Amino acid sequence: MELERTTEQLRVWASEFGQEYTDRNFSTTAERDQEYSEYHGVKKSQLFRQFLPPERIESGRVREVGSNIGLQLKILQSVNPDLKLYGLEPQSYAISRGCRLHENINFTQGNAFNIP
Repeated sequence: MELERTTEQLRVWASEFGQEYTDRNFSTTAERDQEYSEYHGVKKSQLFRQFLPPERIESGRVREVGSNIGLQLKILQSVNPDLKLYGLEPQSYAISRGCRLHENINFTQGNAFNIP
C-alpha cells in the first residue's frame, strides 16, 4: 500500500493560509495577464500564443499542478480552446472557487505526489 506523501508546504497551502491566499490574490484573467506583463515584460497570453497555439498543438490535455483557481489555465484556454484543461490543487476552497468560475476546467484535489 502506497502512503500519501506530503510536506510542510503542502500542509500550509491546504490550511486556512491557502484559503486566505486565494481570497487575497483574486483577480480576473485580464488582470493576471497584465500583472505578468508588468513583472516580466510580456503577457502570459503572448507566451501561450507563441509556444502553445492550436497550429502547434491541435488537441490534448494539460494539467497544472498547483492551479489555485485556474487563472493561468483560463488564459491558456483563451489562446487554445481545443485543449482539455485540468487543475490539480491541494486547497479545497480554491477548487470550489475555480469550479464556479471556470466550468470548462476540471479540478481535482491533490498534489504532485499523488497525481491522478
